[in-house]
Amino acid sequence: MMRTFSLAKGWTVQSESGSYTFTEVQLPNGVYTLVGNDTIDKDLLFSYNDVNMRSVGLEDWIWSTEFDTPDSHMSRGFVNLTFLGIDTISTIKLNGEVLAETNNMFIRYSYNIKDLLKTSGRNQLEVRIKSPVKEAKRLAGLYPETPPECPDPKYHGECHMNFLRKMQASFSWDWGPAAPSMGIWKTVQLEVFDVAIIRDIDVATNLVGNNWELDIRVYLETGLKQPFYGELTMFGVDLFNGPFKVVFDVEPVDYRNPVIHFVRTIQKSKVELWWPNGYGEPKLYNLYFGWTGGLSPELQPELWSTSQKSIRIGFRTIELIQKELDDGDSFLFRINGVEMFMKGSNWIPSHILPEKSGDNDRINYLLKAAKDANMNMLRVWGGGIYESDYFYDMADYYGILIWQDMMFACAMYPVFDEFLESVETETVQNALRIAYHPSIAIWATNNENEVALAQNWYKTASNFEYFANTYRQLYVATVNHALKIITHSGRPDVLISSPSNGIESVASNFIAKNPQDTRYGDIHFYTYLLDGWNPVIYPNPRFASEYGFQSIPSLTSWNRVMAGSDKLTELLDHRQHHPLGNAPIIDLIKKHFYLPDESSPNYMQALIYLSQVSQAMVIKAETEHYMSRRDSDSYTMGALYWQLNDVWIAPSWSSIDFHGTFKMLHYWAKDFMAPLSVIAQVDEFNKVNVFVSRDTVDDNDQTLMVVLSIVSWTELLPKDTENWYLKMKPNSVLKVVSFDFEDYLKGKYNKQNSFLQFDLYDTGKNVLSTTYLFPTNLKDANGISDPVIVVSIESHVCENGGASASLWIKVRYPTLFVFLELTRTDIKRHYFSKNGYIQVQPIETIHLEYTDEKCAEFTLKDIRVSHANAYLLNDN
Repeated sequence: MMRTFSLAKGWTVQSESGSYTFTEVQLPNGVYTLVGNDTIDKDLLFSYNDVNMRSVGLEDWIWSTEFDTPDSHMSRGFVNLTFLGIDTISTIKLNGEVLAETNNMFIRYSYNIKDLLKTSGRNQLEVRIKSPVKEAKRLAGLYPETPPECPDPKYHGECHMNFLRKMQASFSWDWGPAAPSMGIWKTVQLEVFDVAIIRDIDVATNLVGNNWELDIRVYLETGLKQPFYGELTMFGVDLFNGPFKVVFDVEPVDYRNPVIHFVRTIQKSKVELWWPNGYGEPKLYNLYFGWTGGLSPELQPELWSTSQKSIRIGFRTIELIQKELDDGDSFLFRINGVEMFMKGSNWIPSHILPEKSGDNDRINYLLKAAKDANMNMLRVWGGGIYESDYFYDMADYYGILIWQDMMFACAMYPVFDEFLESVETETVQNALRIAYHPSIAIWATNNENEVALAQNWYKTASNFEYFANTYRQLYVATVNHALKIITHSGRPDVLISSPSNGIESVASNFIAKNPQDTRYGDIHFYTYLLDGWNPVIYPNPRFASEYGFQSIPSLTSWNRVMAGSDKLTELLDHRQHHPLGNAPIIDLIKKHFYLPDESSPNYMQALIYLSQVSQAMVIKAETEHYMSRRDSDSYTMGALYWQLNDVWIAPSWSSIDFHGTFKMLHYWAKDFMAPLSVIAQVDEFNKVNVFVSRDTVDDNDQTLMVVLSIVSWTELLPKDTENWYLKMKPNSVLKVVSFDFEDYLKGKYNKQNSFLQFDLYDTGKNVLSTTYLFPTNLKDANGISDPVIVVSIESHVCENGGASASLWIKVRYPTLFVFLELTRTDIKRHYFSKNGYIQVQPIETIHLEYTDEKCAEFTLKDIRVSHANAYLLNDN
């Protein structure tokens, strides 16, 4: 039997200078984590430590441990020392001898060390990890200039990140700190076996007539230099009546390519489909694989080597439809025969330190938050990491499709031989590890590198042919070619870049003149000069895979990372990496609100709150614009905003801050991405257009009603004015009505003293969705008053660390964007049932859930309430 022995405990880690020494270190771990464990003052994410602790990344570190060699190890054929992840440039020594050197944090390194093991005494294992900053600089000096050499100075970052195969964001990004990490970021183990072990399994499902075909490849790993024999057994308790065996007793397994390939079929009627979130249940099935083998078919079975592995699969078809239209090509995903609008966001690493990125609790929290917000797709962005097995398992479980970038982003890259060889191994290993997951929808070989080349982002135009050739050499000839190992007729073709023109970019030799052409493929769209509240400014693409606007995390989140001497204004400016600084946030706020003067004691709280209002309004307007275009001539079929999560507390595009606190945007996303939603927007002709979006796949039309109400700024309770009945087809968007404001705002109502409320009802008179429309800029409205908000705690329960409370929010006048925050820094995660909402009723009941292990007393002092009326009275 193959046995695995963990080497995760008992490491000693020392900096080359001797300034730091840590003992009894447990893996996974990294140097910044170890230094930060000493005290909060040394935590990389505290105060100005992204700069103050930079020296940690500027010297080499030595990791060492000892382990015994049991006699049972020496009696076996192979003893593999396997590193599942080293960050990044290292030299490995065993018992004083150099075993290997590593250069890629995304690669699994495995070595047969049997001949190097001591038969008596303890074995000494040492990993010397070199400074990535210095190594990147050294490599850049050896090869042709490969821009960008350094990030924008506002990033406080490091240079030449594109020369290393490590998390590209670890040298800084516009949303994250420089954290030139080093460490053993995944575990280390000994694998003891005789013949071969199961390393990876790929199962591609495809519907052929009335049967599902399971195209199965089991990838064995062996150190043998001769053929071997054995049998593979597969169990699928919920799928097959008994085990299925592939026997190698006459024809042996080829040691040079030890892959066992076979196809199994199962009747369509015997399985349930895996559906994306919102369309049905993501049904999963367990498959178990066991391998037993030996050097001779006559060898007694009890002497054979055994290995086993289990995976979960789902049955679903997936197609990327790029069909010719009157003007351009479509770009949409068809799942189980249904053309679906992709709603979701972009995922960056859950932590800037790779060794902490595999925190299952944090991953589950974020993925569940995406699921609960009605998202059906996340894009794993190309400047981070290939996520953990747990991440993809939970994406399968929650029904969240994954757009998977390969880890190349926003740069030209070198193409020297060692680099390309490493990239090929990286691609194959990670593709084989995750390809079987039903959540994997599409692969893209890079983020924004085609558009960077085409639009001369990095001043490459003077040497365009050289960089175009290196681009094709890396992404087409190397990455895309390596991904052919998982190519299957049931899987969409790989995208070379995002954004791109899809198949049109391929026809343009992989580099289109305008990769942002809205008639093809996907686009990334950002604007910081125009009024993002106005949907007219947004393009009409086939698919928007990135778009966003910044906001600032809550004051409570800032308080957790500030030293006593820190000034929030200065720390915020330090962590604002956008080249334009806070200007876009402030400019948009001032278009719609009266922002207090910087000298006001209320300025920072106002800036934070209004930044979140602005972000929520922008992303809602843009997302609903794309949703409303799905059945139009632009045929828009996807909207993934940038970004879901964060790696530290800083101004960024995220909807959930680093501590897990929902910004206003994330509360809103649950509503505007709901399976049934009403959309009201003003077009370029100042017409009000009302749409209903329905993202369900049942066969029946649904009878719905849209009710228009008028809300006066001076009184509560909307006045019903008009209603429209409609028959709504599944999986579609319907334009309900188009009208002028003056059609309804007349008599005592006008654009300045009123606004519109739209409610979507079912036949049972249940409100399914609500939205609002402001006829004029809020600063031009008349009658907005101080709502005199009163908050009361009606109930509070805390048991076994789980706490909940019911709050009453009372107002006297219509109140804009009522936002509740917890001010206690000891409560790490919490959730309000409704937040950032518009209150037009005298009383709203809000439910709060949070975690509090101490079950401390909960009072009104723990709650901060903000509303936008306060910034529309022109007396700030």
